Amino acid sequence: MLWKEDVSYFGQWSGAGNSYPSTIIGVMAKWRDLYHNAAQEVTHLASYNANTNVPRPQYNQAEEALMPLVNQEKSLYFKASGVKDISRALAMQKELGMKMVIGDAKEAWYLKNQFKENGIPLVLSLDLPEDKAEDKEKAKAEGKAKEEDKAKEEVKDTLDRKSPPGDLGAVKDTVKIDPEKQAFEKRRAESLKEHQAQAGVLAKEEIPFSFGTMSGKSAEFSKTMQTMIENGLDKNAALSALTIQPAKLLGIDHYCGTLEAGKMANLIVSNKPVFEKDAAIKYMIVEGSLYEYEIKEKKKPSAKENHAPAESLEGTWSYTIEVPDQTREGTFEFFSVNGDWKGTINSIEITSGNATLKDIVVDGDKVSFSFDMDLGGQEVELEFDLTLKGDALDGNVAVGEFGTYPISSTRKTKPN
Repeated sequence: MLWKEDVSYFGQWSGAGNSYPSTIIGVMAKWRDLYHNAAQEVTHLASYNANTNVPRPQYNQAEEALMPLVNQEKSLYFKASGVKDISRALAMQKELGMKMVIGDAKEAWYLKNQFKENGIPLVLSLDLPEDKAEDKEKAKAEGKAKEEDKAKEEVKDTLDRKSPPGDLGAVKDTVKIDPEKQAFEKRRAESLKEHQAQAGVLAKEEIPFSFGTMSGKSAEFSKTMQTMIENGLDKNAALSALTIQPAKLLGIDHYCGTLEAGKMANLIVSNKPVFEKDAAIKYMIVEGSLYEYEIKEKKKPSAKENHAPAESLEGTWSYTIEVPDQTREGTFEFFSVNGDWKGTINSIEITSGNATLKDIVVDGDKVSFSFDMDLGGQEVELEFDLTLKGDALDGNVAVGEFGTYPISSTRKTKPN
């Protein structure tokens, strides 16, 4: 919904390639130059309007375009993700005195005191760093490896092996631990927790902020919000950062942002609290118009389904989905972990980085699972209902509201 055009400026610390300004220092210098020249033009114009003896101003288009910024009529939304970029932007704002909003911030907690003291509006990024230990199987493997490393680290004596015939002496082997690698892994884990806890830290400091989607992925929105809440963000603060805070920031809180009589009817109705896992939207109301969405209940595996023979599905499968006038191809990989089915999907159409299949259920020869796919910024759930016959896995895949299409799969490899 487009409310109003041409309401702000956008800036970032990106150079102009092979021409000036091509560096961050050059961009900062260019901003100062344009802003000060625009301020002089504002003063000159005011003098000209008050006294006809003053020469008519000679305008520069770039400087003229910044006059509303100089006059505090518009704000500059400045994309600054890292702490250095944020610090530079805040320094420029303090020097020039413009109205600025820090956008797409990923490391704002480092400068929480400055935001608290100066009241600079803040828009946080919904793009969290990838948790490389998120997969349960990988986390277990890493945990086991750490335990083994710890045990090896406690070995202080040199291990002697028996010398083979003719050997001049005993072959000695020592276990070495790379302290730099350990320190790096520790710092990476700490950095991940800091990013995940950013919103919670700022909320506890009573620093207002909104959430922005400039660099976040819509397919990971729910997961991201749940992660932030698990790391200290109060649910009410999370809801405020998605509703009333951005409405205040945009100056439209008189019309929307809260549920009040007389305000615009823009709201959603979900089947459970919106920040809970597997919450789904049932109704959406946009400017009073009601839209209803079908919520399909996910099939839960029974005890019988949990004990399906591993060899029945395990392996790598190549699939083909028949859509109008074209085909979509890729591969599945299924494996069993402690009786639970896991799987991944790979295809050239999948570029979001997420490849994990969800809710895999094997009931006799019936196989079902789902996958959240990012289609150009729109999250669509793919629901697979297939029948297993030896090395063939065929059936249908429902692609949200786009329709249901036939899919055929053939097993390529089996585990050894």
